[in-house]
Amino acid sequence: MENTSAEQIKAETKTEVQQQIVAASRPLIPPCGGTRPDVWFAIVEANFNLANPKIIREETKYSYVLSALTPDLANELADVMIDPHPTEPYTKLKAAILKRTCLSETQKIKQLLSGQELGNKKPTQLLRQMRSLVANTTYVNEQ
Repeated sequence: MENTSAEQIKAETKTEVQQQIVAASRPLIPPCGGTRPDVWFAIVEANFNLANPKIIREETKYSYVLSALTPDLANELADVMIDPHPTEPYTKLKAAILKRTCLSETQKIKQLLSGQELGNKKPTQLLRQMRSLVANTTYVNEQ
């Protein structure tokens, strides 16, 4: 009877260790729904790279991102979720999220021109925020 107990404890301990290893290798994906989905995707993709093993399959990435969507954002993306792309579900979902939630160039310019306030921010924080609104923007007079 004692052998059975020792073997049972050893098996339970082995199972617990295996579960801890699996849990440690899962990426930690924060909830999506903030104002900067581009930054959120940078965090998500870093977590995919840190996972052990590294997450590279489109379907797996797609599932992780779906599980992190807020209900409002999921409703906005229902068409993409119900009928995922057969070979690139993650890539197409990411593109849809970025297209539907990022500010357009016009919106960014309006926000910039509507008057940014310093408030509790440091001047360098305000400058960084203003620069992020016009990052990657091409201007007519630029050559």
